Amino acid sequence: MRAPTSADWLIRGGLAIGVASVLIAVVALVAPQWLGLSPRPSVSGGDITGSVSPPRLRPTLP
Repeated sequence: MRAPTSADWLIRGGLAIGVASVLIAVVALVAPQWLGLSPRPSVSGGDITGSVSPPRLRPTLP
């Protein structure tokens, strides 16, 4: 078995970065669904500013 060369380390690093980027992308795509499925936070006084995802306001027409 030969000693690992710099090319071997570059390949391993590239694979590690690729796997990490895929995991980050999956988490970024799935996290909003987890947050959406979680129960809404109880807001005292019925303040709408405490909501996690407020509804988008329609653009006002001139």
